[in-house]
Amino acid sequence: MNALRIIVPLFLTALLFLSGCSRQQPLAAIPDAAISVIDTTAPQADVTGVWKLDGPATEDGLKNHESLLAMFGTGLQEGTNLELSSDGAFTYYIGVSAGGEGTYSRSGDRIDATVIPYVEGQRNLSLTVLTGDGETRLAMELEGETLYWQRAAEA
Repeated sequence: MNALRIIVPLFLTALLFLSGCSRQQPLAAIPDAAISVIDTTAPQADVTGVWKLDGPATEDGLKNHESLLAMFGTGLQEGTNLELSSDGAFTYYIGVSAGGEGTYSRSGDRIDATVIPYVEGQRNLSLTVLTGDGETRLAMELEGETLYWQRAAEA
């Protein structure tokens, strides 16, 4: 009974977090024809700064997990963050179960990061820069899923 008093509020908090992540049209809902990879001959979009996980767009495309909560656990309520610094530093976290820091390099629409995870050994991550509906988004492959990131709202 005591476990339910802890689990139920955590679950409800995670649901509220995921339902309120974005009121915009999710990137996954944009038709493929409207999504294009940035032209490598054109000036590259600036991707430095802070990004937040787009929960609705990511959940719409999950293949191996029922939800982000199933993928990352209740620690997801601690939030998400991905930061690309102009000096090549890379950090990210998704709740309390995934994250790390390291360096990145960019070539065209591809961002390659070498990350030392907070929990286990070194991991290499690849992100793709996407444009659609006048926005720049990032797509990260992790554990067989594509995670979509959008720029964090400026305070």
